[in-house]
Parts: sequence; structure tokens; C-alpha cells
Amino acid sequence: MSKPQPDEFYVGYEAKSPPGIAARTRTCVIVYVVLSMLVATACVTFIARTGKGQWMDSSFKSFTGVVRESPYPMIELDQPIFDGASRTALLVDFGKRGAQKRVEGFENLHVVVTGTVLERNGRCMIELAPEEGAVRRDPVEGGGSPVVPLQDVQMDGRGMISLQGEIVDPKCFLGAMKPGEGKTHKDCAVRCISGGIPPSLVCWSEDGSVTYYVLTDETGHAAHELFLDVVGEPVEVRGEVGRIGDLMVLRVSPGGVRRL
Repeated sequence: MSKPQPDEFYVGYEAKSPPGIAARTRTCVIVYVVLSMLVATACVTFIARTGKGQWMDSSFKSFTGVVRESPYPMIELDQPIFDGASRTALLVDFGKRGAQKRVEGFENLHVVVTGTVLERNGRCMIELAPEEGAVRRDPVEGGGSPVVPLQDVQMDGRGMISLQGEIVDPKCFLGAMKPGEGKTHKDCAVRCISGGIPPSLVCWSEDGSVTYYVLTDETGHAAHELFLDVVGEPVEVRGEVGRIGDLMVLRVSPGGVRRL
């Protein structure tokens, strides 16, 4: 019959811990180190998947162009914000609000807008500065007089097509939040779209590039409420594609959204 082993007891001022306690401590340390490395790797992977959107919110900048009020507030910029960037930029208000009220009365006028830029994959958006006068007539270009009327949406002629992707609020997707997509962001996206930020469909290709479509109803009018139930989920959307400047627009047919 083996002799029972005495219980070990750790004494802080002893030079060495008892063998059993020392072995368990080493095991725990190794496990914690490995777990920490795994968690760090997972975090880096997750952050990488949140995209390369950026919000240049360190200072307000001013831009010139022609305003369009519908289907959603946007500006046809005189010059792209930087090389390779889009010239048709959506306009949004401070916070989770669209800019409909801020651009009232400026349709087809040459204006100066002041705000901060959100950008991802060359697609730009401008969040208007909260101060009054963030949208104002341009005193240089004709004193803000009406210019040549903006063209209506130019349909691409393909008729009804189906696209697969995710419906997002573009403000967060372009850089206001990370992640700005997926189910983890769904509640925030619903509030943003409900507040007037244009619903958008993003479609990823095999090479990782992204195509953006601003969503409207079948007649080309704003349609925030139509998409709230399926925001942040993989979907297939059926409709007709057109363009406003270099911004793609998808006129969604009735019942044209289904979950995947």
C-alpha cells in the first residue's frame, strides 16, 4: 500500500514552489499564452475584414459642385476629392440622419459644401458640418445660379437583373463604424437608414472589389422603409440598374428582395 502524499502548500517567501503546484502553474501559463496568441490572431483577422473605409474627420473641408435633392441628397463635384475617387458623392447630416432638410432649395444650384469625407474603395460621401451654412450658394460660379439641368437617371438598358450582396447604410460602411456591415452592425444600420441615410447594396466580386448601388423603389424614389428588415443580411435583389453621374442606382421591383 502506497504512502499517501502530503498536501502541498505554497509559501511566498520560499525559494521554490512545491513540485505539484509548480507544474500546474507552468501548464496554466502555457495555456494562457497560447490562448492570448489565438485571440490576438482572431482580432487582427476580424479587423482586417472590416474593410479599408476611412473617415477623414480631423478637420472640415469645403468642396464645390451641383446639388441633386432626389432620390437622395448628393453633389456632382467639380473635381474628385482625390485621384481615383468618385465625383458623385452622397450627402448626409451629422449623426444618423440624412441631409434632405439641409439641401432643400439647392436643387441644380452650384454650391459650396463644408464637411468631412468618408471614403472606401474610391466611393466618397460627405457628412455636412453641423453649423448653419454648410451648404451655400457658390459666389464664384454664377452666384449659385441654376446650371444646365442635371440629367435624369440613365438606365443601362439591361432590363431586370438580379444581384447578390448585402444592404448597408453607406455612412457606416464607408468608414464611420468598424465593422460597418454584417449582422453585428444591423441595429445601427437600421437606425441610420430610418434616419434618412440612403440604403445601399454592396456586391463583392471574386477579386475582392466592391460595387455599390443606391437603392430606390421601382419608380426611382427614395425608399428607406422598404429594406429595414433585411439590412445586414446576405440578399438577392432584383431590379433595373441606372446611373447618376458615376453613382450606380438600383430601382428595386416590388417584392424584389429575398434572403439568401
